[in-house]
Amino acid sequence: MEAVYARHASLQDFEEFWRDHYDWLKDRGYLLRPRGLRRLLYPTKLRSDPRNHCVPIYEALEGPKTETQRNIIAVMPFLARWDDAEFNTVGEVIDFCKQMFEGLQFMHNLNIAHNDAKDTNIMMDWSPIYDIPPHGINVAMNANWSGLAKPHSRTTHPVKYYFIDWNLSGHYDPSLGTPMLRPGYGGDQSWMFIVWEMSFEEDLYLVGSKLGFHRGETLSFCKT
Repeated sequence: MEAVYARHASLQDFEEFWRDHYDWLKDRGYLLRPRGLRRLLYPTKLRSDPRNHCVPIYEALEGPKTETQRNIIAVMPFLARWDDAEFNTVGEVIDFCKQMFEGLQFMHNLNIAHNDAKDTNIMMDWSPIYDIPPHGINVAMNANWSGLAKPHSRTTHPVKYYFIDWNLSGHYDPSLGTPMLRPGYGGDQSWMFIVWEMSFEEDLYLVGSKLGFHRGETLSFCKT
């Protein structure tokens, strides 16, 4: 265990930004703990809709202006990858599928397309199945390195799944017709056989393709 601590003792490049802004964040009511940022805020009215599977943004902070760095910090919940813990039953897989398509329907009814709904942009609320949050990098460990992460069953401890990463999303005017995009838009390039992409259909394709062929294996969610 000492070797593990030693290996993670130094900050990585992407963590230096948070170290440099520790005091600034603390002055605004956010306590930056080692390798983590937490604050509980009341959800918005839109967040209370159970069909909403968009990651909530609690607050947007404008940081000190610099010439080379972005200065907007979005405060969001700490989530885990949707597949960090194994699926144990078909019912757990069905619940995951239901939530994902429910979330897409909710967005599309608001004329919003995610446009990059690949598997790495799907997360889950870790709190129902982990007594201690998993580590952000090494998910096999607890966040505080107190031991191995031990998830509960999703069947007895249901979780909620969320879509993240909205930098390619679009809000479209339905009076202008079906929104179209050029091929190769987003992180999943398997949609490139279409000359023009329809945003809403692309969302369905990307989620559906991952559900049916996760890592190249047909519905290989459940352990055997």
